Amino acid sequence: MGLILAWVSCQLIDPFLHSLAKGLPTIEIHTPILLFNLAISVMVALTCSLAPVCQLWKTSLSEQLKQGSAPVLGLAGRHPLASALVVGQVALALLLLIGGGLLVRSFLRLLDVDPGYRAERLLAVEVPLAGQQYWNPASARGFYERLRQSVSSLPGVESVGLSSALPTSINGNRSFRVEGGPPVGSNAPGGEIPNADYQIVSGDYFHTVGIGVKEGRVFTDQDDEDSLPVIVINETMARKYWGKRDPIGLRIFPDKKSALTVIGVVEDVRQRGLQNEPAPHMYLSYRQSPRSMSCLLARSKIDSAAMAGTLRREAQKLDPTQFVRVRTIEEEVQDGLSSPRLIMRLLAAFAGLALVLALFGVYGVVSCAVSCSRREMGIRVALGATRAQVLRRVMGYGLRRLTVGIVIGIGAAFPLTDLLSSQFFGITPTDPWTFGGVSLLLMLAGLVACYFPASRAAATVPVLVLKGE
Repeated sequence: MGLILAWVSCQLIDPFLHSLAKGLPTIEIHTPILLFNLAISVMVALTCSLAPVCQLWKTSLSEQLKQGSAPVLGLAGRHPLASALVVGQVALALLLLIGGGLLVRSFLRLLDVDPGYRAERLLAVEVPLAGQQYWNPASARGFYERLRQSVSSLPGVESVGLSSALPTSINGNRSFRVEGGPPVGSNAPGGEIPNADYQIVSGDYFHTVGIGVKEGRVFTDQDDEDSLPVIVINETMARKYWGKRDPIGLRIFPDKKSALTVIGVVEDVRQRGLQNEPAPHMYLSYRQSPRSMSCLLARSKIDSAAMAGTLRREAQKLDPTQFVRVRTIEEEVQDGLSSPRLIMRLLAAFAGLALVLALFGVYGVVSCAVSCSRREMGIRVALGATRAQVLRRVMGYGLRRLTVGIVIGIGAAFPLTDLLSSQFFGITPTDPWTFGGVSLLLMLAGLVACYFPASRAAATVPVLVLKGE
């Protein structure tokens, strides 16, 4: 049955995982892993079979005939192994539940993060220009300029901008010296060399993507190769390298021969991923940079899927020999979340399985204790014990084991959650709401598992039990 379930699971899980993240290997039954699990299964079966055999070898027949059936507390006292195993199950289940709960809360916080741009109805048209005619950067920029004019005139297009990178990525990083600041290496926190991510854009890129201007201005058509070299920076860069000073009009020096003047400050964008804080970022004018563009961004007034085909055809009209790729920024954002989403769902699935196993263990131990204590229950009911008293006694037996397991699990979770801290966003590895909520969930589920054998014990008919004895 296990092999059949494993094969069926592979058929179901493989397409599901590939829908969450790209580049994953095919999920299939692997022979070494199969043999390892078969060996573990045989070892567990032999171990669990030998444990009660060892108990039987130590049993004195005359003592058993004298004592009769053991009470529930007597069973726990003489056979602590079953209780210890259930406590361990509960503790391990709580570990997985806490890890899954922290990742779920972290992922939900990640979904609420403002990326700094508006991804809805925003499409990217990428044409990796190939051919000798585009070796000259001016020719490549000319192609994208014609594409921008063509797309701008399409019905349903709100605005268009050019960029050397998507708002979900960066071109690279560049170091520089700040005008009026100390020498390179000493005018930044910790003595680090001033540096920032950079991107080459057109002036209408900011409006198209939805990046707000906080101070100064953005690029215009007059910011070309014959004018003063300028840059636009983000708030993080302005705050980190100029503090409370106004950076407008100040310069940075990427090398000894060139200088770039700051003309504007725009809002931060999380281009290194939603889970990472914004880094210093500077934008260069595409008319002043010799580097060619790599994509056109267009904001549509209509559905993105309907506009994608139109944009592809428009790009192919300009040069049918070029490969054209059109994708939505919403897809890019979801792709960036694929890794944390996959980890969260896998750990949540394992946590759910661990919870089910722990509940089966609690139910099994309590049910076994009730079955071995039928004589005690019959005597208690015959002497006047009420249903509530019997329920309370049996539920208390299960509750004590649940409590010990939860306390051990919480104690073990504090150091182990630090191993997952790199996957958390917006919460601490010891988040009290997650620890408390998961513990309460496990306690309530465990009590439900205890209730069924406890209700069976409370329904004991003394006459039938004592006649049987």
